Amino acid sequence: MNTHNILINNQSPIGWVDNEIPPHHIIGSNKSINENTNGISNDNIEIDNQSHSILAVFYQDLKIGVAYYDRLESNIYLCQCWEDENFSCLNSIKQLINPKVIIIPSRMPQKFIDNILRNLDDSNENNEKQTSKNTQYHYSRFSDFTFESSKNRLLNLKLSMCNTNNTTIKYTFLQNVFNFDNIEMIRAVGGLLSYLSKYILLDDFDSLDNLIINEICPITLNQYLLLDNNTLFSLQIFSNQNHPSCYSFGNSKEGLSLFGLFDKTKTTMGKKLLKTWFMRPSRNRFVIEERQNLIQFFSSQENSSLKFELLDNLKNIKDLKIILSRISSSQNPSKDFISIYKTFHYFLKIKLLIVPKNSELPFLKKLNNLYPQSLVNIYQKFESIFFFADQDDQRISIREGVDEELDQLRNVYLSMDEILTEHGELERVKFTNLTWITSFHLVYYPQLGCLICIPIEESIAIGNQINIPSLSFIFKTSSYLYFQNQKTKELDDFFGDIHNDILDIQSRIEKEVVDEIMSNSGSIIDLCNYCTQLDCILSLASCVQAYDLVKPIISTEQQEIEIQSGRHLIQEYCVTNFIPNDTQNDPTKPVVIVSGPNQSGKSIYIKQVALIVFLGQIGSYVPAKSATISLFDHIYTRISSRESNAISESSFMIDCKQIAQMTRFATSRSLLIIDEYGKGTNPLDGISLLYGLLVFLLTKSPSTPKTFICTHFYEFFELISNSTDSIFNKVLFNTMEFVIETNNNQNNNNKFLDLQSTNTTTNTKTNNNNIFNTTNKITNTNNKPNEFIPFYKLKEGISSSSFGILCAKIAGVNENVVNRAYEIMDHQKQYKTINCQNFEPISPNQSKIKKYNELLDYFENFDPNKDSFENLFSIINKYD
Repeated sequence: MNTHNILINNQSPIGWVDNEIPPHHIIGSNKSINENTNGISNDNIEIDNQSHSILAVFYQDLKIGVAYYDRLESNIYLCQCWEDENFSCLNSIKQLINPKVIIIPSRMPQKFIDNILRNLDDSNENNEKQTSKNTQYHYSRFSDFTFESSKNRLLNLKLSMCNTNNTTIKYTFLQNVFNFDNIEMIRAVGGLLSYLSKYILLDDFDSLDNLIINEICPITLNQYLLLDNNTLFSLQIFSNQNHPSCYSFGNSKEGLSLFGLFDKTKTTMGKKLLKTWFMRPSRNRFVIEERQNLIQFFSSQENSSLKFELLDNLKNIKDLKIILSRISSSQNPSKDFISIYKTFHYFLKIKLLIVPKNSELPFLKKLNNLYPQSLVNIYQKFESIFFFADQDDQRISIREGVDEELDQLRNVYLSMDEILTEHGELERVKFTNLTWITSFHLVYYPQLGCLICIPIEESIAIGNQINIPSLSFIFKTSSYLYFQNQKTKELDDFFGDIHNDILDIQSRIEKEVVDEIMSNSGSIIDLCNYCTQLDCILSLASCVQAYDLVKPIISTEQQEIEIQSGRHLIQEYCVTNFIPNDTQNDPTKPVVIVSGPNQSGKSIYIKQVALIVFLGQIGSYVPAKSATISLFDHIYTRISSRESNAISESSFMIDCKQIAQMTRFATSRSLLIIDEYGKGTNPLDGISLLYGLLVFLLTKSPSTPKTFICTHFYEFFELISNSTDSIFNKVLFNTMEFVIETNNNQNNNNKFLDLQSTNTTTNTKTNNNNIFNTTNKITNTNNKPNEFIPFYKLKEGISSSSFGILCAKIAGVNENVVNRAYEIMDHQKQYKTINCQNFEPISPNQSKIKKYNELLDYFENFDPNKDSFENLFSIINKYD
């Protein structure tokens, strides 16, 4: 290493022997002009689950304009859409963005404001509810949202993709990005920029003019598959858990979830983008099929080594969007230079790995144009100007020969140690008469200059030590005294402000590099975006072999779901053996009702269907042997009711609110997953509500949504069978296969009932009166089910019983409770009035009651002073 390739900063003293630095007030009086006072950290920003977005909304004439600013990426996103009376678009936007701040203009309708202030999901659990509670609400003046002022703020923005101050050129450029006729959207942007200039950017950028926006991205809601918080929780797509490490107290980590299984990204921005894909699955066929083709390419056996090499290189790619947003105002960009250099270096490696494959995939061909000559020049400039001592060492220095004046100053600076030592020896001779001085050093400290350093002698009064003839006392530390004299002043004149002079030249060179970087920020952002998407694609491709996934076919038809041997990945992860199930597509039967005993796998099956559809619309492969799915616009679920002390609602009320969302907003392109709706209230009310919901969905034809329903209300099937309405012909009845072992008391032989043939009927008849025609009913307690064996296999038909009593027995409920339940069930089946006086007491209880009565009688006449305890013990022992 050349001796000139050293790092010189404002903490580079020469000959310093003290373990302490000068007092702050001494240095503060001589501050360097190069000190970084803007408070901007150059440390990498860690991306977590907390939102960094600031959202502004504007509502007028049934149209809502939305603009939000991502502080990490320095991007602005825009949207405008028609709104309904329930503000479904606003709720979807809040769900997608989860903003940290929401800016509300004054003079908005109260109903609109109430909806904004409402939590993202009233049924959130405490930890999720805290997230929405952390959202801050800011009311801005209505004048901040005027169209003309908003338009002017947009045209005065610095845009990395349009680096010009000419408003005409900028206006033309922005017209190609979004439509200025979307007045509500433009007004929302104006309110956002006004808020940033007043409350955010002054702290970081001094003025709005210094803010540089990397990208302005329009978004539309109809390009996404929408899911609310309830659906994300019920399908276990995300699962935030408190971090177990004491060093990460208060933070969260991903628990067992679908996202946790698929997240194999190597970069922070890749993880963030993949999470965005999971939050916003696409409805764009081109996007989905492009991702599928890329996954197919990288998951093939011949490209296996390529995939692992790419993943290894991606680990070194940094988030250049964050770096670009701060580097222009940072006065110490050396760490950022290292990140940019490493990203360029490893991107070149990635390019050299992919280009020789000569793939015809558009995404891979795009790589050829992502590294223009301008970025090559920046990379070469890095190598010619800077010396990177070690890629793990976050320090760089400017090479020798880059600037002649800098080389001369560094030569002097490097010789300072010898010069100070030589003059220090000469000066020490002048103080040989002071025998208490054990050492004498000339040192140099930036901003203070040359100083004489003498150790403190504890045996001599400090007042005598600081009053040395011909020396001027400056300051002291706990171990040393510091002075100046004529010689140190001469050395200061000789050296001048050499340290700051060096830093000034280094800053000038760094500023030139920063300017060239910023002038090419658009190309750098494209490069970073490409690596981010590649990271996500490789993550999904890595899951293909790990989870035995298959490429689904995206159908052009509505409501098509055809799955062969589909699997529930999360459930499969938790059990030793998982039984796959098929899902048959019947365009004439949009509603599927699944019945069967408890623990037979009904809920897992319907959630499995939803997850396969979800993964297909991300562009991922799916857990099945084959799958054909249509594109859906929304997945609604009624699976779980998340109660909280903060919500004054019962679980049944939460269930009904979930169903209400379906009935209001579901379309023919929606997917509904309903599990045991009505179970939280009176059975008669629950059956009636479920029946009414089914009729409502079927009568929406031809806009009946694709619906999967699980239920234990078997009277519900009787209502259907007694109906003559033809709408029920659009229902497909499925059940889960199982076997029941029964114990026949008459011959003491175990008997197995194969319910594949006796417990279900096939729904092939057009007459609904024949649907519920089963014979497997337990009619007396002498033939009680003894053991339940589920096959977890779906088939067409209807189950006649949930076998809840048997499940209670298997779960360990007391046998007396189980027997009494069978007795009551027998009375119900024989249409007898249930009168507790008609039941014979259970024999074990008879003995206990008799014992307790006899003891009670004994104690009524018992006198401990006269009577013996022997009679008492004999009563107790008699019944043992």
